[in-house]
Amino acid sequence: MVAMRFYPRNVPGAKGDTGEKGDKGDKGDPSAIVGIDEKTDDYSTVLADAGKLIRMGKATAQTFTLEDDPDSPFPVKTTILVTQSGAGQLTLAAGAGIVVHSAGNKYKLTEQFAPACFIKIAEGEWDLTGSLTDE
Repeated sequence: MVAMRFYPRNVPGAKGDTGEKGDKGDKGDPSAIVGIDEKTDDYSTVLADAGKLIRMGKATAQTFTLEDDPDSPFPVKTTILVTQSGAGQLTLAAGAGIVVHSAGNKYKLTEQFAPACFIKIAEGEWDLTGSLTDE
């Protein structure tokens, strides 16, 4: 007669050795801004502005217009930062075919050195956040 052995089910076996940890990936550049441009007059965006900080500096009122060329549009998730570096109040405007969402429908920066950020959320659609006013 052959002896049979029975083993219990669902009982974990002994743990094996832990393997070596792999190399960590390179850390990204802590600065997500790809460039800083200074503008001293009204300005309309171009594709090269993606990821940049645009400093708008003028003693009198200025307008920054967000344009999005249909032949070469900004990719979704593009950010464009804007600051009012001059004393003149900065108005933020949307170009043709662009919808910009802003809390309270505010599209002017509050004061000198106030920041704003445009974020493209879909084709022809952007969110605007920052230190904004309607006055």
